[in-house]
Amino acid sequence: MSLSSADAPGDAALQNVDLLSSYSGHGEPLRLMFTTTRVGFIFLAAAVVFQAGCSDGLPVRVPVSGTVYIDGKPLSRGSVMVIPSGERPAGGSIGPDGRFSLSTYERNDGVILGKHMVTIQATEHLNETETRWLTPKKYGNASTSGLSVSIEEATDDLRIELTWDGKGPFVER
Repeated sequence: MSLSSADAPGDAALQNVDLLSSYSGHGEPLRLMFTTTRVGFIFLAAAVVFQAGCSDGLPVRVPVSGTVYIDGKPLSRGSVMVIPSGERPAGGSIGPDGRFSLSTYERNDGVILGKHMVTIQATEHLNETETRWLTPKKYGNASTSGLSVSIEEATDDLRIELTWDGKGPFVER
C-alpha cells in the first residue's frame, strides 16, 4: 500500500517515505519504519519542550540580595547563610559596601521560599594564631544568631541588622 500526495497533501514526510519505499523494493515495512521514527521524533521533541518549560527539578528559588549592617553601618566583609528547614542553604559573600547576593545551587539563583534562619560570619585572620571577629560570634551559629528572614518573593533590598550591644570587634587567640 502506498500513500500518494493526493491522499494526504499536507504530510510531506509520509510522501517522502513512499518515494523511498517504492525504490527499496521492501514497500510497507520501510514506510512503517520511517513513520515510527517520525512518531518517535515527535515524542522526543515534545519531551524536550516539556522539560524546557518545567523547572530544573529543584525547589523553587527567587533572587535575593541585600545589605548587612552592624550598628547601623554596612558590614565590609564576611558571609551570609540563609538556612531553610530541610533544604539546601543559600549563601553569599558580603562586599565592601555590605551588599550580598544569595546562591543555592547556582551563582545568584536565589533562595527557596519560606521563613529561614540566618547566620552571618565576618572575621579577619591576622596571623596563624589570631583572628579578629568583625561581628559577635553568636551570629555565626543558626541556633544562637536569633536572625531569621521570610522570603516570599524576589528582592534586592533585604536588610539584615546586627549589633555589638555596646561592644566591638575583638581578637581571638
